[in-house]
Amino acid sequence: MTDLITKAGDPLQDLFVDGAEIDRKLLASLLRDYIGIDSKTFKPVFKGGFHDLDAKTKLLNYLLYKKALSVTGKISREEESEKPKEISKVTGVNYNSTRSYLSQLRTAGLVDMEEGGSYFIPGYSLPKIASLRKKEEDE
Repeated sequence: MTDLITKAGDPLQDLFVDGAEIDRKLLASLLRDYIGIDSKTFKPVFKGGFHDLDAKTKLLNYLLYKKALSVTGKISREEESEKPKEISKVTGVNYNSTRSYLSQLRTAGLVDMEEGGSYFIPGYSLPKIASLRKKEEDE
């Protein structure tokens, strides 16, 4: 049987999306109060709000910063993910705690891990992170 529906009229066509697409506004809103990005070096600039966060949320925000660098093309997708040791060094969170918290964040579906043990935030996690943050703020 010949497919009589053209691509433009195919109701299934709407199901195809870019899985790598990021809500840039949402990402900016998640980071705004906690981490800025140095316009020359692209290093994180930790704002006052960052220092008030618990250790697990610091790690999450640092990985959001790395996502922002990747999305804006300042670093490659491969450079976005980072190993716990480096994350610990930059954020000041104890290394053993960093490993434990990253594992918890992964179990919660907020971060993912590449084969080499480097962590990153997949784009589809942003709405979930925003929802959790809103819930925490409302409490």
